[in-house]
Amino acid sequence: MSNDINLFAGRRQSLEALRSQVRIVRITAVASLVSVGVAMAIMYALLRLSPMDALIAQEQVLIDNLGLLREKGGKVLLLADRMRGIDTILNSQGDIGETIGLFVRSLPSGVRVDTLALNKKTFTVSLSSPSLGPLQQVIDNKDAMIRDTKRFKKTTISSVIYDPIQQRYIVGIESEVL
Repeated sequence: MSNDINLFAGRRQSLEALRSQVRIVRITAVASLVSVGVAMAIMYALLRLSPMDALIAQEQVLIDNLGLLREKGGKVLLLADRMRGIDTILNSQGDIGETIGLFVRSLPSGVRVDTLALNKKTFTVSLSSPSLGPLQQVIDNKDAMIRDTKRFKKTTISSVIYDPIQQRYIVGIESEVL
């Protein structure tokens, strides 16, 4: 046999390499533990030094302010919606005012308006006069309004009554509004 073959030397080198790797892993583990410990100590110190009560109070104030802002925002949206509704009503009232004004200007003297109702679809009026002549003139004027102004679609005489106590004729007129 030959004494030149040394099987333990190769095995010894592989064991040394493994020990070296284990030592590196152990050093890395200890360094990681130390760095985590130092980081935890720093975090603990920062938490102890920071004024948590003041931060919690500030957070509560911010939450309360956000709640108020949400309420005020809702109120603002509600007011904006109501303003749009009022604007629509005012725009339609301008037309209603013009229609009423046009009708009142067309009334002859001696005719009294007893009731007047106007909405988007109908215009209802009750007129009275001591004679039928002025009431006929109102009906003729209303007919001219239908042709000229295009504010009314059709006119219906709903009633003609004579009141002997007041000695007045009462005429009810209904018109469809365009």
